[in-house]
Amino acid sequence: MLKKIFKTFGFYFGLLLLTIILFDVAAFFLVPDKLVKQFTHYRCDDCVKVTGVKGNGRYPYDYFENHDERGFDLAPNRRNMLHTVDGKAYQIWSNSLGCYDKEQSPTSPYVYVAGDSQTWGYTPYRLKFATRLEEKTSVPVLKCGVTHTGQKHQLSKLKAIASKLKTTPSMVFVGFYPNDIQNDLAYPHTGVISGWLKDYAGLLDDGSGTFSRDPRDFKKLKAQYAPRLPSRESQLAKHDYIKLKPIGPHYRYMLSYNMYKAAKRAWKRKKQGKRVKFSVYTAPFLEAEGRLNYQGNPNTLEHKQALQAFKSYVNSINSGLAIILIPPKTNWDDKNYFTEIKEFLNQNQIAFIDMASAFASQKEMSLKDIYWKHDGHLRDGGNQLVAQEMENWLRKNKPALLTK
Repeated sequence: MLKKIFKTFGFYFGLLLLTIILFDVAAFFLVPDKLVKQFTHYRCDDCVKVTGVKGNGRYPYDYFENHDERGFDLAPNRRNMLHTVDGKAYQIWSNSLGCYDKEQSPTSPYVYVAGDSQTWGYTPYRLKFATRLEEKTSVPVLKCGVTHTGQKHQLSKLKAIASKLKTTPSMVFVGFYPNDIQNDLAYPHTGVISGWLKDYAGLLDDGSGTFSRDPRDFKKLKAQYAPRLPSRESQLAKHDYIKLKPIGPHYRYMLSYNMYKAAKRAWKRKKQGKRVKFSVYTAPFLEAEGRLNYQGNPNTLEHKQALQAFKSYVNSINSGLAIILIPPKTNWDDKNYFTEIKEFLNQNQIAFIDMASAFASQKEMSLKDIYWKHDGHLRDGGNQLVAQEMENWLRKNKPALLTK
């Protein structure tokens, strides 16, 4: 009897295994890319991952440091680190100013570029839009974007760097991405624990769709997480030998495995039920009818004040200011996506560059050239177009800066 049960089980298990294999083989060759684009490493033979250095998210150990006002910032003078996007690895670093940039000690005039991860650079240094702008104009450009930040953090960093350099920029560009609104509402929200980024504030829904900062005790978090992590010495030792290895074959070749992982994540989210507490980027208030919900949205007040503070500071140093509006990948060529924030910027006499309109107007590049296939950040083509729009804006509005 037991033998028969095992035989039956083996038969059906083998049949299930064969079905999965046939499904994955057929899917690999027949399913269109657009139907599996959410699976980052599927069909990506050249995708790699960094081994020996494990980070919180995509960022390497010891790349950030705590900051009394801003919560965290890029640590200065970091070298020989790796970052990955869509399975592609490239070198990152920071200079003595705490920017992903070459060493800079400019005298006026110079351009300062602030922003979040889109500005920081999900692409090699030479391909970043701020680097390309510097090459195009021969004007010194400080490339000081910081990932996971909004305009409050970015303005604080600009003031600190200008003070350190003892000279102020002649022009300031600020790369804006919609989740900057969430960053400013939760600010400050992130610190560094034993070398890793860790959020210590999120967003709390009052029940009516109005959100507020939801802080946690950072000292308690440090006490909670630090004992679980290896010592600083052992973490740094991992940087001695950095290796790259391909993503596992189950991710690259098995659609069934990728579907299973996606279903598991969805089940966990459903299990949570109705939420009132959210992490910084999961609070659902940014869009309405597929466009940025800005003017009548009570959750944008902190961000509006941050933009006004940026303008006030730039005016006080007799500089110029332009906001670069970078759309999410899903709305990359929607000319109406930024309608409401452009109304606010016009009302406050703040200049802007609408990259959604710029992407829609050009015919040279498609979505796959502008954004990474799976990741939502700009790739080399998108950075190239942003740099071109920045140069065009300068030649039209600040021609004297390019002739000095």
